[in-house]
Amino acid sequence: MNILDIHTHSQPEVKYNYEVIENCYPEDFNPRVGKHYSLGVHPWYIEVNGFHWDAMYAKANHPQVLAIGEAGLDKFSEVSMGTQEVFFKKQIELSEELQKPLIIHGVKTEQQLFRIRKEMKPSQPWILHGFRGGKQQAERFIKQDFYVSIGLRYNEECFDAIPLDHLFLETDTEKIDINELYKDVAFYYSLTQSELKDRIKNNISFVFI
Repeated sequence: MNILDIHTHSQPEVKYNYEVIENCYPEDFNPRVGKHYSLGVHPWYIEVNGFHWDAMYAKANHPQVLAIGEAGLDKFSEVSMGTQEVFFKKQIELSEELQKPLIIHGVKTEQQLFRIRKEMKPSQPWILHGFRGGKQQAERFIKQDFYVSIGLRYNEECFDAIPLDHLFLETDTEKIDINELYKDVAFYYSLTQSELKDRIKNNISFVFI
């Protein structure tokens, strides 16, 4: 298994020759042979009426689904924070029941995430995707035992606070070769691109497989 990208919304071009965890919504889940997925309800796209958790469970339990999410909280979503929390907590419960890690979308909701983590005491890994904060915010998330996933846009100061054993890389919605991101991030850790890949692959094997 050659997964390098833990969160993307599309498959990479064949020429890139690496595997990804493709995020999709329950209604769009149609797994292709040999591909890997995360499955969840984004806080922007919550539809309370007509949502069926039993169907979500059945799809999330598919062996090609390696993670739940992206799920979480977003201050700028038009969905009320109360409803967002309900859906987020249901997906935490799903993550725990299926023993699959949780990929989290969190925007301006740091303290809410910490509160819910303290309330629910999850045993499965939580991965904050698309992290763009600085060193101090990264320190707070690491202290709460979050994994942190970095995409194309990041604050280089964060690398001073993110240990390699809690780091992932992703492309999210960007149409880029993730090898370029590995090359850039390796510089901040004083590693070669190959060395960083080996470290991240170890994390992926530990958390997702």
